[in-house]
Amino acid sequence: MALTTLTVMGQVTNGAVNAATKYSVTDLGAFDPSGINNAGLVVGTGNVDGNHPHAVLYSHGQLRDIGILPNEDASYATGINDLGQVVGYSEPLSQPPFRKTHAFIYSCGQLKDLGTFLGNYDSYAYAIDNAGQIVGTTCCSSGSGAFLFSNGYVRNLGFLPGGSVSAAYAIKTEGQAAGYSSSSTQPDQAVLFDNGKVQDLGISSTLGYRYSMARGINRKGQIVGLMFNENESGDYHAFLYSKGKVQDLSTTKYPTGAAYGINNAGLVVGSAQTVSGKSVAVLYEHGQLLDLNTLISPIPGLVLEEAKGINDVGKIVSSGRYGNGSPTHAFLLTPVSK
Repeated sequence: MALTTLTVMGQVTNGAVNAATKYSVTDLGAFDPSGINNAGLVVGTGNVDGNHPHAVLYSHGQLRDIGILPNEDASYATGINDLGQVVGYSEPLSQPPFRKTHAFIYSCGQLKDLGTFLGNYDSYAYAIDNAGQIVGTTCCSSGSGAFLFSNGYVRNLGFLPGGSVSAAYAIKTEGQAAGYSSSSTQPDQAVLFDNGKVQDLGISSTLGYRYSMARGINRKGQIVGLMFNENESGDYHAFLYSKGKVQDLSTTKYPTGAAYGINNAGLVVGSAQTVSGKSVAVLYEHGQLLDLNTLISPIPGLVLEEAKGINDVGKIVSSGRYGNGSPTHAFLLTPVSK
């Protein structure tokens, strides 16, 4: 797939902390991105066969179809590590008894079925660290449970007391994972899975939100995600958990939002809505929430809508569109020297 590099720049005044932040922008093609590694490789999902969603990998200027598992119809890439290993899940679009959703790993050009775990019939992989440890969730009729897959062995990461549902969306190298846990009487709560323990991040008790989910974690143990009161499409807010404290990242200008990724420098990316309801990709740095559309020169019709990940050199992957009704494209934002 041909790629278009838009060598555009913008700047934003950020008090005395940053005189200017500049980015070049590369259009990676028509797909919905989900993650980026430190080499700048990007994963996501696109309709590359013209019919069904397929997991894709952008690498060295090319967009590659990862494919689907046998007897499945669709696949979704959800995470990538610095070795270029990709995880996700492949599923049927209909549900006859013999076809289920299976987690996969894509490594060295090969797509491998991870199967199902812990006696359940569906599995979903969401993140992989540089040691090859994979986290996700596995489902059955009675609930779902977060898992850690390492060296061919699977461990149930557990639940909050009384819980029956959990999922892990992010992992750090030491094996700590972040996600959520809930039960029939307890709403989704953002948690840290740590060496057999499940720690409630305290979103409800600290900030008063009924539901919360953790979506990203860095090496310092800082965790980001979203919190809400009624449903995920309603009045949701981004949060940052750091050193035992939780911070609401919403502002008067951007009253709702969600955080999807954090790098090891503590830079947070996600999405936010303006007072008028416009969705924009955002960067949270040095105490400020910044619209990424203001950090690049205007491109006709383009709106960056959700920033899905940021790596340790500051490269950001975002989804965006060139106008209402146009297909979603992935965009790579690369910091430019001042």
